[in-house]
Amino acid sequence: MVIVEFALLGDVRAWRGGRDVDLGTPGQRAMLALLLLGEGRQICIEELIDRMWGADPPPSARVTARTYISRLRRSLAEAAGADAVIESTAGGYCLPGVADRLDLAVFQRRTEAARVGENTAAAAIALRGALELWRGTALSGAHGVFVEQERERLEQLRLAALEERITLDLELGQHAVLVAELSGLANAHPMRERAHELLMLSLYRAGRQADALAAYQNIRILLAEKLGIDPGPSLRALHHQILRSAPELAAPRCPAPLRLAAPGAATSPVPAQLPADIPDFTGRDEQIDWLRSVLERTDRPNIAGIAGLDGVGKTTLAVHAAHLLRERFPDGQIFVDLGAASGLHADPFTVLGRLLRVIGVPTKELPDTLEERAALWRSLLSQRRVLVVLDDAGSGAQVRPLLPAGPGAAAIVTSSRRMDGIPAISWRTLPAMPPDQAARFLASIVGDDRCHAEPRACQRLLAVCSGHPLAVRVMAARILTKHNWTIEEITRQFDEEIVQPDCLHEDQRLMSLPIRRAHARLDPATAYAFQLAAVPNVSAICPDSAAALLGVTRTRARATLDTLIDAHLLEALPDGAYGYPALTRTVARREALAQDRGSHRAALERLREFYLCSERNARAAIANAPGGPPRQGGNPADGLTFPTTDSAHRWLARTRTDRQSLLDQIRREADASPKAAS
Repeated sequence: MVIVEFALLGDVRAWRGGRDVDLGTPGQRAMLALLLLGEGRQICIEELIDRMWGADPPPSARVTARTYISRLRRSLAEAAGADAVIESTAGGYCLPGVADRLDLAVFQRRTEAARVGENTAAAAIALRGALELWRGTALSGAHGVFVEQERERLEQLRLAALEERITLDLELGQHAVLVAELSGLANAHPMRERAHELLMLSLYRAGRQADALAAYQNIRILLAEKLGIDPGPSLRALHHQILRSAPELAAPRCPAPLRLAAPGAATSPVPAQLPADIPDFTGRDEQIDWLRSVLERTDRPNIAGIAGLDGVGKTTLAVHAAHLLRERFPDGQIFVDLGAASGLHADPFTVLGRLLRVIGVPTKELPDTLEERAALWRSLLSQRRVLVVLDDAGSGAQVRPLLPAGPGAAAIVTSSRRMDGIPAISWRTLPAMPPDQAARFLASIVGDDRCHAEPRACQRLLAVCSGHPLAVRVMAARILTKHNWTIEEITRQFDEEIVQPDCLHEDQRLMSLPIRRAHARLDPATAYAFQLAAVPNVSAICPDSAAALLGVTRTRARATLDTLIDAHLLEALPDGAYGYPALTRTVARREALAQDRGSHRAALERLREFYLCSERNARAAIANAPGGPPRQGGNPADGLTFPTTDSAHRWLARTRTDRQSLLDQIRREADASPKAAS
């Protein structure tokens, strides 16, 4: 039977029997790519809009998205009949049953097969076959925010597979013929250190030691000029080995085939899939000690969960800790990206297939159900000392089947939220970096000399970043690229840019992306409260002041604030108060002020009335000591009541600055209003 096939690794295409399906405009092609990348899962209309147009969709986005779906459905139906149908569901759309007919899925299967292949030559052949599926730049002919992000991700997958294939060819003694290919790869991707490393090794093994050393000098000079950094440790180590003609650099003999053996046997394939550890890892000593204590214990499940805002360093911490502990897990270290942040949400059935193949189960022997795969996975791990990193998990249902249960294996789970429904996981929330660690982190990137030259400017920059590692890294990159600017000038420019709702630089988009993602996961009422509560110029809010500001009951306000704590958008302060990290407040306020200001002014007036009534009650409590005012009003607008003079004095002192800031803000709002201007 002739079936419809799809391609993303080049032009976005669909064809049947050699005849292309007319996919229409670039927008329609992007919509098809989005559905194909969803791997058959349901995608809601809001997610389609967000991925097509980003944070600022046009007013007609919903209509346009449905028009694209309708046209694609018609084109596919005419060409393929029931063979490829875009299905409508209660919550969105999906294109099921096409995994076996999509070039990207075939590419992924072939690369996975290569990584668990029985011998080096077969693995190299499998990777070569996978790379032959690429017909140019991925997702060509489509456009959109999502397309640009995915195009870069897919290109990274291609380059990783290419470097793996070249590494295997080097093991097979093909160094002489690889020199030309690696020279082209290094020129095309001058900042990709692994390509230069492979080039140096191939040159050295081809008897061209001087050329290998010259290649190192080229990448060293390039990194210094462009980024102000030195080559990474792997490149530096290879350079030293070449200088001393280290025996371990000699071309190895072709390895003997690896065969599946009993757990722990010497010939059993040992996965080592951890991403590279970052050279500038800084701080997090307390969290690393905690991870050690969880992963090394034997009295209960050694599974650690790291929750926190996207970009706060959960993955970096998990990978760093896994590298530190890899000797404790000699049967392998496995890394799985579960894709929650990207919205792809890896299916546990598919993930278990990959995991089982990684530890040696042939594809033809994989069970057909999720429950059977999970049981086999647990059984095989029960006798192995394996560490599994389950990164970016989206739900308990996704994670639960993947967890080991034996005493030797361990796991680290990272997620934007805790999964307290899985008691086997011990959770810690990863906060932003404290000031001293953030300062060391910044210095490790831009250099001690630059930081020491402007200590106060560095402190202000780190305060703007709220110690968030992603934000610090983005600002460090700006410092390195603008080497003629002072840090004070760079911070001032950032301050001016980030507060403008209609003038957002790509740096600010990247820094605010984790906050906007967390905001998008909230229900509408909580999302609105998150923005509105950032408008007042106050250092902290309490459930009572939040109730007045939002116009809700105190119980509802506290629940809302606790939800924002769980989403890592607020932080707990002393005396039961809540506060925004500086970067989070800036993002929330910018989004709020881009909307209707009338509701903001009304909220500010409610908060002002709350402060005035609370101040009046505090002064009455002091005047009527020791018992305080007799009434205990339950309405937030009535303000706080104070049973003792001490509590009244403390509140007046603690809120003095906030009360004055709020009054000044309301005056400025009134002066700037159209009525005042007229």
